[in-house]
Amino acid sequence: MVSRKRKTGSQFPPAGIDIVEHELTVDMLQVSAKGKQKKLLESLVFKGRMTLERSNPYRIARGKDAGKNKIEFDVLTWTASAFSKELQMEILYILSEDVKQKPSMIIAEQTNRDFPAEFIFNVTFDARANNQTIKRRHHGRPHGTGFLTVPPDGNRKNSPTIRGFEDTFVQLKHPAYGTIRFVPRQCNDNQGETVVSLPASN
Repeated sequence: MVSRKRKTGSQFPPAGIDIVEHELTVDMLQVSAKGKQKKLLESLVFKGRMTLERSNPYRIARGKDAGKNKIEFDVLTWTASAFSKELQMEILYILSEDVKQKPSMIIAEQTNRDFPAEFIFNVTFDARANNQTIKRRHHGRPHGTGFLTVPPDGNRKNSPTIRGFEDTFVQLKHPAYGTIRFVPRQCNDNQGETVVSLPASN
């Protein structure tokens, strides 16, 4: 069953498969030999598309988030790409093959209501430059708070800018620039929809 209705309101939606389109801004830095000095060469805006499968919501029983509602989801597909004019290369991020993705999650920020909610992603991906792999199985961990809708709808009030990322980086060795580091700065969801509603599994 296909549902294009926005899932806004006071409760998390039931299980489903979502498609989310987004823009990921990544700063491309030239890094000195000792790694202490960094020069911004270019800011790239990756156009991304992700398919994810959500579980039904459930209440957390133990730990620091006990009493809050939670959704787990698996990232099924993801690609994001941008063209670097400075390097004259297409940079592509793509979900790694033959890797079991770690569960991602959505957690209510309060015990008495589901929204606002925190999104915590676990995405293992490969990075390519002009179709040459420069990094395999990089573990991306974007996270953001204050979300008022599942899936994100592109309205910044409902789908805030994500600014939290992992502290490890994708890098490449360039013959002219030396070490180039790609540092994610922010991610904005532009559009999201539930394309399949799933039967109860919890």
